[in-house]
Amino acid sequence: MPSFYLMSLFQKQKEKYCRRHAKARQDLDDFVAQVGNEEVAKVFRSYVADIPWGFRLNGERLPEVPGEGVAFLDEFLRLNRQEAVPIWKIRHSAFSFYEPLTPPYVLWCYGLNWDDIELMEEDRKLPVERVAELLEMLVDREPVVSVSDWEKTFGRKRRRLVWLFQTAIRLEEDLVCWM
Repeated sequence: MPSFYLMSLFQKQKEKYCRRHAKARQDLDDFVAQVGNEEVAKVFRSYVADIPWGFRLNGERLPEVPGEGVAFLDEFLRLNRQEAVPIWKIRHSAFSFYEPLTPPYVLWCYGLNWDDIELMEEDRKLPVERVAELLEMLVDREPVVSVSDWEKTFGRKRRRLVWLFQTAIRLEEDLVCWM
């Protein structure tokens, strides 16, 4: 997924949640170690791997989790969610913007695709001058591709991208871009 980051602000967001994520990760690792990797694998195999594909393909109800696995599975899923929340908060901060590689995505609606964005320097940064050009395009032009089925999501994503570009210009900071 291509993504843009305001690295100085993104790092602050990352530092904010880093300890929380490390603790949640350690709790999950401790739980798995306490139960034992073989026991973890056995519970997942008994529930997931041994389910016939027909259940999944036909939309039938999945079999019940074995009684001895319910408490384990509940605790594992709770700890897994606890570990995933800080990562989600880091990745979905206002200081980063993710787009899919395949259309529709915001810049595609304006007639650009990821290969067209040859505005990046070798170090995977989008210089502030180029950010200003893209911002001008987003603000002054109308989309060239209709997004009727995607209108609500497009509007929200476009506003987030405009905000990110405006903030980069205000801070005079290049955007880091990962593909």
